[in-house]
Amino acid sequence: MPAVRLDPRAERLLLHGQTVRPSERVAPGAMRAYDTKGRFLGLVEGRPDGQVRPQRLFVTPP
Repeated sequence: MPAVRLDPRAERLLLHGQTVRPSERVAPGAMRAYDTKGRFLGLVEGRPDGQVRPQRLFVTPP
């Protein structure tokens, strides 16, 4: 499964259920999302317009 790394702003929005546009190009379909430190955030869906939408998030507060 492909992975996408999100910057802090995109991470914050994603964790609040928002669709975000990552700085890197993404292909449509399921992928894993990580923050800039490599922490697994959850599963997202890449959309044809280059954005990612949260599907299942697994983050717990530090």
